[in-house]
Amino acid sequence: MDGPALIEAYELESKVAHFPRVILSAAATALCHEQLRLNGGDVERHTLVTDKAGVTFVNYLSHLELTEEALDDSLDYLNEHRRHIEENLARLEDGDGVRAKYEWLAGYHDYFCTSTLREDLAKALLIGTTHPDAVFEPFGEDIPKPTP
Repeated sequence: MDGPALIEAYELESKVAHFPRVILSAAATALCHEQLRLNGGDVERHTLVTDKAGVTFVNYLSHLELTEEALDDSLDYLNEHRRHIEENLARLEDGDGVRAKYEWLAGYHDYFCTSTLREDLAKALLIGTTHPDAVFEPFGEDIPKPTP
């Protein structure tokens, strides 16, 4: 990667991302929206999330398998994810820029759990401490799936 693409990647990471996430450029987001309009884009709907500012990012927890066979391993992973976030929230002071990143991450964790798991499973995994910017919606929710 060189030239304009490298500059755009740097600017996105340093000026837009703000939180621990991999974001998409406006052009990449538009391409994913087009995929949704053309073919339903189930991959995009599953692996991307949009925040309240309209920034699209990779839903990295979407890699977890939530089938009956793999559910225990996925729940173990989510418990470890929660534990890591809670430990750092307890360790960091209010007003610390790093703490704000963990507060945002707590909101993402809770969003993933409540939007993906059964209510009883999600409730046991929730952190509850969130950053005001940790408001999410599924990617492309406003784009209907095409009819066959």
